[in-house]
Amino acid sequence: MLIVTFKMKIPYTCPRCNYKCIRKGHMQQHLNKKKQCPKAQSDIELSDEIKNIILEHRVYRPPPVVTPPHQTINQIVNYNNTINNLVTNIDTIEKLTKYITFSDVKLLEYGDTIENNFVKQVKGLKRVDDTYGVYDGLILDKDNLLEVVDQVSSLAHEHCENLNIVYDKKFNKLKLYDMGKWEEFILIKGITTLLTKIQEQFFNLYECYLVRKIEFSSLCAQEKAIIRDQLIEYYKFIGCFEIDPYVKNKNDSEIIYNQDDRRCDPFLEFNNENTEMPIRYTELYTRVCGETKTSELNKIRHTIVDIIKKNCMKNVDELNKRVVDLFNMNPEFKELILNTPAKSKLV
Repeated sequence: MLIVTFKMKIPYTCPRCNYKCIRKGHMQQHLNKKKQCPKAQSDIELSDEIKNIILEHRVYRPPPVVTPPHQTINQIVNYNNTINNLVTNIDTIEKLTKYITFSDVKLLEYGDTIENNFVKQVKGLKRVDDTYGVYDGLILDKDNLLEVVDQVSSLAHEHCENLNIVYDKKFNKLKLYDMGKWEEFILIKGITTLLTKIQEQFFNLYECYLVRKIEFSSLCAQEKAIIRDQLIEYYKFIGCFEIDPYVKNKNDSEIIYNQDDRRCDPFLEFNNENTEMPIRYTELYTRVCGETKTSELNKIRHTIVDIIKKNCMKNVDELNKRVVDLFNMNPEFKELILNTPAKSKLV
């Protein structure tokens, strides 16, 4: 007789009132109530950090007292510094892999993170009509374009599954997680690859949207001039990394049609094989890059590089903090970290 046993996961447990549940969403609702639950189990304050630990690991165990009472403050500080140094000296990708695996979450590819970030904007860019004119929330100025880079490269999420861009300061390289593996690039090449992926997921639609607004909308001449200026800003943005515009080597239909569902404005008549409009905008791109001062293009490029480098370093700092917290809280994870080659440098 075959007996099948099922391993039950431990329930999500509130350390303050001992409320237990199986569904993560139920615990999230409990923790985010405006009025905190009663102190039935303990008088612990449910900070954002503790809430994240509960949602990630189902339970929160206060860090054990790892030093005897007679130890001095300096000894405690030295212990904490040792742990921080231990975690910091572990290779970032190895450390991230251990943390992600132990937390039972899947590391997302960087293209998926880009796609998830701009779902709403992409939906808006696929509109064919020009009802909303210039001020529709979809037109990006220079600062907005930089914010796109900031949004993609910063770890503004509860968990670390979006930490798929890593900057190697020692070798000045960028590592991107794609197709289930890490790819390593010289910094500028890596940033160009990242921007090209953003272009594929978002900017190509944006470029076509601007061209359609200029060519076919019922906007007045002044409004079209504003949109043309923003297209020029976008061409400078990609031009400083020598990334070709979408319109290059395309025909009219590939610009006017929405790229996914192939719907077209029924009022537009055009030759599917006509390339006059793409050629004209490709020439505009070439002219913008040629006439813009090198110092201005360099400034844009340096700003983008700085945003990515700073965000990557902040992301690693956040990862280190979470690894240290889990190290102090969970003996199994502590053993996992202590068994890494990096510990030999500090012990």
